[in-house]
Amino acid sequence: PLQWGVFFITVDFPLSYPSRTPEVRFTTRIYLPNVTGSNSIPTTTISISRFWVPQLSLVRSKVYPSLTLKVLNGIGKPLRGPQIEHPIAREIAEVCKKDQTNYEATPREWARKYAV
Repeated sequence: PLQWGVFFITVDFPLSYPSRTPEVRFTTRIYLPNVTGSNSIPTTTISISRFWVPQLSLVRSKVYPSLTLKVLNGIGKPLRGPQIEHPIAREIAEVCKKDQTNYEATPREWARKYAV
């Protein structure tokens, strides 16, 4: 239901970076079970928290090109389909489990309203 929208993200690097992972957030409103109410994508969702160590850096992409790809792939993960096994927004996941047709209508509507 999201394929017709363009969704923007921000990547915030904390002052303690690279000791802490960058924070990723949609700036476009989005309706997904794996995105927080503030449109943040938890690092567990994008699968960087489990392998992140301070020596890694998105900025040093020449040294660690696979890290940048993992982060970008992880950002796309919730867009490819609802991940209801470990939801952040439980109410959205419940709608998805109980009524797939209604669930698909809402992200489509939000994409029309908020995405470019």
